[in-house]
Amino acid sequence: MSHPPLIECLSTDPLVRMLGNQAFQALNDRYLNRAQRIARIQMLQRRLKGHLARKKETERKRQDISERQRIELARLLQLALSVRSQEAIKVSKPVQPAVTAANDGNYPRRNRPVLTLKRA
Repeated sequence: MSHPPLIECLSTDPLVRMLGNQAFQALNDRYLNRAQRIARIQMLQRRLKGHLARKKETERKRQDISERQRIELARLLQLALSVRSQEAIKVSKPVQPAVTAANDGNYPRRNRPVLTLKRA
């Protein structure tokens, strides 16, 4: 009796550990006959299977949610990168300055038009 014979008794999950301890107690109970032991162990097994199924379903839902979040994050990242690249294209596009001809008033002897740039 010093060593628990069931691996469930060593589980980190408290419910599984409790079910393992109850099964261990049922197996060592002198006041239960064979049919009562079998019934109690089967009941504990059903509870254990139900718990493990719920735990597995919860983990699967969590993975689905994390997968959806990963996809959404990837979409947002791609959208942000495409917007940033569009902005980079707009910034890197050379600006065509407006060129106008005007007479330069500083040199009265010259009557030819001088090109000036309009600042926007």
